[in-house]
Amino acid sequence: MPADELGRYMTSPEFFARAKAAVEKAVRELEAKGIQPCYMDRETGRLVGDGRRYRITLPDPDVQAVVLDLFSDGTHGDLMDRLVAFASNDHGARLVSDATRTVAGALLLAKTAMPHEATSFSQTVRDQMASVRPYPELVELARLLIEAERATQDDAFRDRNIIPDALFDARIEAITEALAQ
Repeated sequence: MPADELGRYMTSPEFFARAKAAVEKAVRELEAKGIQPCYMDRETGRLVGDGRRYRITLPDPDVQAVVLDLFSDGTHGDLMDRLVAFASNDHGARLVSDATRTVAGALLLAKTAMPHEATSFSQTVRDQMASVRPYPELVELARLLIEAERATQDDAFRDRNIIPDALFDARIEAITEALAQ
């Protein structure tokens, strides 16, 4: 079949009807096997389907584990839907990984930077968050990571005698503000 005929056929109502019927048949077959299909709604960009499991593939397995653990309680499904869509290509997946590492680095810096390094800390955080700010999904992910850090009692890297709670809280707030700039 010549290319122009193929193009006309692929844009025809007949092709659309046949493709739709094939998808519906595949869905019925999956459901008959007890598998609930999961698909992306074109209008909303969200994943649809009961009992869905998130399949986000990030280039760094450590980051992937952190992200999946962050969403394991199921309370932020809408954000995870958007992250899965965002990371559906190599570039997006790399951005999610990089943003996660950037926020983790800023949080580590908040625990370890000496008190007299306040100006340097603020500038470093602003510079680091610049790569996250353009993407709303990544900003929400960053806020979720910050929220998780606030909820943890693990201060393995922070000496409370050097970095008291008030200073640490101020630094966390500086990171949050850097996301909003």
